Amino acid sequence: MSDPRLSDESSDQGRFDVLISNPDPGRKLWVRCLMQVVWPAFVGSAITVGLLFSLIDPLQIEWVHVHLNDSREASYTLGFLLLWILYTFACGVTWFLAITETPAASYRPTDRPEH
Repeated sequence: MSDPRLSDESSDQGRFDVLISNPDPGRKLWVRCLMQVVWPAFVGSAITVGLLFSLIDPLQIEWVHVHLNDSREASYTLGFLLLWILYTFACGVTWFLAITETPAASYRPTDRPEH
């Protein structure tokens, strides 16, 4: 049975198949995800928390008084975890877009403007 992504019939039907490339077949996809998504998000959130809390004292924030019992350490931890989640989402979207390819049948070199 032939691959439908390689046949001309799939391009005639207007289907858009998403192809995931794996340029490094020696490593599993989830390992590459950890290295390319989670680690940069960790480093980015650590730097951001360091910069943020060097400018702002967490005890000046009313929410810290009410919910965290005036604990600087708890606000540092919560801020780091929230930023890590935010950066992981952003890096994950970027990583997904980077590994997703457009099928070759949808690229038309005649669409380029002439100079």
